[in-house]
Amino acid sequence: MQMNKSVDVFAATNPAFLSLVLLSFIEGYNEEADGGLPFTLAILPIPIILSGDLDTTFEGTNIRTGFYSWVKQNPAIVVNLNNRINESIEYIQPAISYGVARKTIKIDDKGRLWGLSQNTANYYNSATLGRIFKNSKRLGNWIGQIKSTKTVFNHLGLEV
Repeated sequence: MQMNKSVDVFAATNPAFLSLVLLSFIEGYNEEADGGLPFTLAILPIPIILSGDLDTTFEGTNIRTGFYSWVKQNPAIVVNLNNRINESIEYIQPAISYGVARKTIKIDDKGRLWGLSQNTANYYNSATLGRIFKNSKRLGNWIGQIKSTKTVFNHLGLEV
């Protein structure tokens, strides 16, 4: 790790914190899809939710807004998303590993992810971070309503 990383960057790349961002996304997906999150979709929440410039795209949305409408109203989401994902990969794997080790994320025999929030404190009510977790869960809800990895990737301009 480079020593010149700011405290904010260090905190935002912390596997414990990132595992909670993933957990929120996974739980949202699990609720809507009535199934486990395909492993390939686990690359989405960290680069989208932790992009400061995309934070405002969640303002005024709710679970009924839906993924398609959100992307259509905010075309900036797909700009450089591939680069954002590539830059986040090194942080996603440790976040998943941390969540599995702490028993907050479970990987089933089909490679699908399940959230186990009963093994965490009530992190949604954090005054400073609650918005991040709520946005991550909302993104998971929207994507869970679609139930198609290929469709999600296509709408984000990503190749499967």
